[in-house]
Amino acid sequence: MTTIIGAHLGDGSALICSDKAYTAGNEVLCVFHDSKIAETPWCLLGVSGSAAYMPFLMEAVKEVIPPTTPKTERGAVEAITLLFFEALPPRLLRQGDTQNLPDIQGELLVVTTNAIHCIDSCGGVHTLFSSFYAIGSGSQFALGALGALSICAARVSKAVVFDSIRVAAMHDVYTDLFREDPSCLTLQFVREEATDAPLPL
Repeated sequence: MTTIIGAHLGDGSALICSDKAYTAGNEVLCVFHDSKIAETPWCLLGVSGSAAYMPFLMEAVKEVIPPTTPKTERGAVEAITLLFFEALPPRLLRQGDTQNLPDIQGELLVVTTNAIHCIDSCGGVHTLFSSFYAIGSGSQFALGALGALSICAARVSKAVVFDSIRVAAMHDVYTDLFREDPSCLTLQFVREEATDAPLPL
């Protein structure tokens, strides 16, 4: 699996960050040239799951941007959930495995200006109003590091998020930085145009 962190930073921005490879012990199973994180006009996305299904999960993420901008954030997250799961079965069908969708162990992280949403492989949506959250096999290590480091630094910062991914990579055999900095995308909270204001919940 992986480690992906979503966070609201103190400088008026949101961040999503991930490692770059899937490993088992010292063996690198796959290094993704395509990132496990993506950006839409109003949110940041990250996907984790079983390494066997990861290419299909990543393909599905590219198809989750609703054709029209939803009126509310809740509507946006519901649209993403629907499109994500509609995009999965054809890919799994090509793999010859459509009977075991829960086995993908997949999670989708949606980071917006208002909240962080986690969508599980059964379609459940969990909305969190904390300043950070993590998914993937290294998430517990990352969350512990995020909590401790953000207290020491008195805020959540990009450096704290990066260090937390590195901590997860040290302890989780399925998280690997591949000797590079983590992948990172940032979404600014403050828009210059009033029409680009954050979606209401």
